[in-house]
Amino acid sequence: MKKLVFLITILLGIFVSTYARTSQETNTVQTFETMQQPGGTKYIGVRFDDLNPRIQATIDGYRGTYTVKALEYCMQKKLTRVTLVSKADKKERIVILDEAGTKVEDEYTKVK
Repeated sequence: MKKLVFLITILLGIFVSTYARTSQETNTVQTFETMQQPGGTKYIGVRFDDLNPRIQATIDGYRGTYTVKALEYCMQKKLTRVTLVSKADKKERIVILDEAGTKVEDEYTKVK
């Protein structure tokens, strides 16, 4: 009788752990933060590897004095918005780049 209870307990434990693991894997969803500017421009979060090599090279040029905080892309205007934080004085700077990696707009925002 003890062996039967022990066997049932083991089988139930294996079933529950297998079911819980598959449930976690199927519920994984990748999300992107969408930001809308006052002019109607929507930016979505992107990874560095998803950007073209010219934009990557421009961003690498900033890495000496800045830390990259966020990368966002606007599909409508084909612009990349890079949020940088100065390593020296912690000021936040937003640089907007076109497809060629050329700076279109540059603004300084808040001090942390």
